[in-house]
Amino acid sequence: MVPGCRNHRFLDVHHVDPRSEGGGHDPDRLAVLCGSHHRAVHAGALCVDGTGTGGFAFRHADGTSYGAPLSPPAVDVVRQVLGALENMGFKPTRARALVDEALRGGAPQDAGVLLRAALRAS
Repeated sequence: MVPGCRNHRFLDVHHVDPRSEGGGHDPDRLAVLCGSHHRAVHAGALCVDGTGTGGFAFRHADGTSYGAPLSPPAVDVVRQVLGALENMGFKPTRARALVDEALRGGAPQDAGVLLRAALRAS
């Protein structure tokens, strides 16, 4: 569950490795999320990584740790770039990895700059 989330009813099981990209039902890669957080993951606003045994890590779309202050404009830029990469044919998981690589250079200021950095990482 997402740190600080108090919802403990009507939970969803999230496949960290998307089934549409060949992911399976490995219990170690299934995260239990409330409906709101599950929708946020699929909308690209929340990222989940890790394993059940090692612990899951949650980040905002802009790469900041969940719970840390975030920049809504930066989140919007990341979501725009994720959408653009997916429209270019990248699978969601690959698009996320490219954006994460590009974010290592710093917070996004402009969608064009971040998109170019993500494409260079491919």
